[in-house]
Amino acid sequence: MDKRENNFFCTIVGKAYLIKGLTLYYSLLKNMKNFHLWICCVDEVVYNVLSKLDLDNVTLYKMDDIEDEELLVAKGNRSIREYCWTLKAPLILHIFENCSEVKSILYLDADMYFFDNAKQIYSEWGNGSILLCEQKDGWNDNIFGKYQAGFIGFRKDRSGLECLNWWRERCIEWCYDTCDDRGRWGDQRYMNNWNDLFEGVVVVKSLGIDAAAWYQKYYDINNKGEKVYINNDKLLVYHFTSFYIINKNEFTLWKWYNLALDVKAVEMIYEPYVKDIRYAINKIDSVVHTIDDFYSSELHRDNVANYYKYVS
Repeated sequence: MDKRENNFFCTIVGKAYLIKGLTLYYSLLKNMKNFHLWICCVDEVVYNVLSKLDLDNVTLYKMDDIEDEELLVAKGNRSIREYCWTLKAPLILHIFENCSEVKSILYLDADMYFFDNAKQIYSEWGNGSILLCEQKDGWNDNIFGKYQAGFIGFRKDRSGLECLNWWRERCIEWCYDTCDDRGRWGDQRYMNNWNDLFEGVVVVKSLGIDAAAWYQKYYDINNKGEKVYINNDKLLVYHFTSFYIINKNEFTLWKWYNLALDVKAVEMIYEPYVKDIRYAINKIDSVVHTIDDFYSSELHRDNVANYYKYVS
């Protein structure tokens, strides 16, 4: 495979995800010699902070770099969270249209984090046009869909572009944080039938790609040397969904009470992430008036599940 196709990533970052988005960037920097990350900044404050940090291998976009009349109409009838979902396909299409060197790209939610390089991801993808990851949680596929829209790959070929344009149109038409009577939820349940609609769809097999908290219910988390494994698959990229930052030293690792994280998950996966979260906090704190603006405002230490306090 052409090496120029490897290690191109994009994400969308709002104020509430700035610390996590910067931590994602540092995980890429730590694990890959050559990569490029495009960040669509939802807020002016995010754009200003990241501009001040002058990050290597990063291109910053403002939302109005991506927006057209159709998107602006959609923007007026949904929440900012729903609008960020709507922006995924337009962001990727914008990169493809304006960056001729980009032949394939991985979209990542800002709360993802790499524990290793992306070689195996591209190996599994092979020559496919579209890369999908299954939910793998076994209990809410009927609500949220079969596949994860937080980690998804597209190649700039006929099928990849056809799928992206189709997804863009569907999300502009309807993309809300609810399950409707047509079986839609957000941008994600549209992906259920892509195997039937488009050629070249590849579904990731490795448990170490787009792993998440609920894995501990179904799979064993262990380590071999310095590397973490999910069953026999090396952990490559983890999705820290429902992770909240109370302040620099206090966190809720998984905010729902339906799951208590076990000791192995905390020690092997969450503690390394917390350390890099704190590193990102220090970087942001060096260029802003107050870091408190970027902590979670909806949680308090007295009423959170999976509370964790960092002790140096």
